[in-house]
Amino acid sequence: MLYGSELCALKQVHCLEALHIYACNCFLKVKTKACTDAIIGDLGRFPMYIYAYTKCMRYWLRILCMPRILCMPVHRYVKLSYDMLLYYDRLGYKNWVTDVRLNLYTNGFGYIWEAQKKFNHKLLLSKDQYIQSWRQKCLESSKL
Repeated sequence: MLYGSELCALKQVHCLEALHIYACNCFLKVKTKACTDAIIGDLGRFPMYIYAYTKCMRYWLRILCMPRILCMPVHRYVKLSYDMLLYYDRLGYKNWVTDVRLNLYTNGFGYIWEAQKKFNHKLLLSKDQYIQSWRQKCLESSKL
């Protein structure tokens, strides 16, 4: 389900999320009207966009040659394409690099984008923000 998500992962695909929830419902043998947050919590899963986001960020880190992640040589087409997309992003054109940059700034990691060099990549790939929002939704929900 996440094939190619490295390049289009920063956009939520509702049909993919619906398929994931449907599969979780079938696995737990509950009705389709069951609370989605409870189902995801019971299975210890995350929404598919979290997995796709993680894959996208790992790919971006690999292009930048971050620690503990396989480095991509400078002469590879992917690295050259990234540099070109970065150039066009700076000119004001919207592309994949723009989506990565905006996502990093939105989640409070703008300093990582500005540096474009080594940092603690586990901080970037953590799922803590989603867990906090999920817990808050569970506390506020009348069903849970």
